[in-house]
Amino acid sequence: MTGNSRFLFTQTTIKHKNYYQKVFDLFKPYCTQDPESYSRSWEDKKTKQIYESLSFAIITLLCFNQYRNKFYLNNIKIVLSDIFNLLTEIGLTHWIMNDGFKHGKGLHLNVYAFSIEDVDKLISTLEDKFKLKCSIHLKGGKPSPGGSATRGQAPRA
Repeated sequence: MTGNSRFLFTQTTIKHKNYYQKVFDLFKPYCTQDPESYSRSWEDKKTKQIYESLSFAIITLLCFNQYRNKFYLNNIKIVLSDIFNLLTEIGLTHWIMNDGFKHGKGLHLNVYAFSIEDVDKLISTLEDKFKLKCSIHLKGGKPSPGGSATRGQAPRA
């Protein structure tokens, strides 16, 4: 890494604007003097459906490098070996709000960026720490959301 790190947050479901605003408020002190949210619309070429998103970025700061260095190895996102101690109920809530979605009676968590070994670490944490029933689904050899779970449970990744 050659410079300082920054955080970019995008919410692709406008109906979750209240959640977006709460995250924006958390990071507002790290935004420019006149922080802005950016709204964007685009059409899915396959479905012809129009989607909207909101996003903001914080300024690049040296203090954020420690997080980048901790969670990326050779520019690849990783799951730390002590994820059990790091992932809290609030952290899981943000994960679900950002990369999760309801499917039937279950919950899917997107983990495309992680290796199978890293997904196994996440599964162990979800099962052992949060007592969730999990399953993993592969798409093209990579972890993908899938399966279903009952109330109070989440699929394995």
